[in-house]
Amino acid sequence: MNLIQDQEILISVNGIVKQFFFSLALPDDASAILSLYRSHIGREFCAWTDDYPSADTIRFDLARNSLFCLKTKTGHDLAGVISFDADPETDILDCWSKELVPSVEFARVAVSLNYQGCGIAGKLFTCAMEKAKRRGFRSAHYLVAKTNEKALRAYRKLHFSMVGECVYHGVDYWCCEKEL
Repeated sequence: MNLIQDQEILISVNGIVKQFFFSLALPDDASAILSLYRSHIGREFCAWTDDYPSADTIRFDLARNSLFCLKTKTGHDLAGVISFDADPETDILDCWSKELVPSVEFARVAVSLNYQGCGIAGKLFTCAMEKAKRRGFRSAHYLVAKTNEKALRAYRKLHFSMVGECVYHGVDYWCCEKEL
């Protein structure tokens, strides 16, 4: 693990402080990431299906150095993932600020069921915003399903603005954006 690139994050889990690292995902992480994605299918508020996100989605993100993990130093304990998406259909939505380009879309955010309620989503977003800013992005945006009350509560603390709404693949979404 390249500790120069990785960011150490301390998280309290049931009163015990655990050490995690936010870093680029590696090809060796792919099966754990797919398992994490699959663990959310069918859960309340989750719009994911057996077809999405897939192993191909993970390969696409890995090939672009756009998939990040929050995991232990050994990599055996994956707390969460977030990606920088490259989706032309989302990028052309007219709600995004024209003054805050280039912009990055955060997507496929998932937190391990073992770490729900520990602030992992917020840590993922905060670290991803720092990485995006270092890569030259001026803003970040994401889509969140209107029915995903859990994600909406978690993301509200990050002070993203709701700048629009859309229907994408049959799901109603809020469009959220923030200057970096």
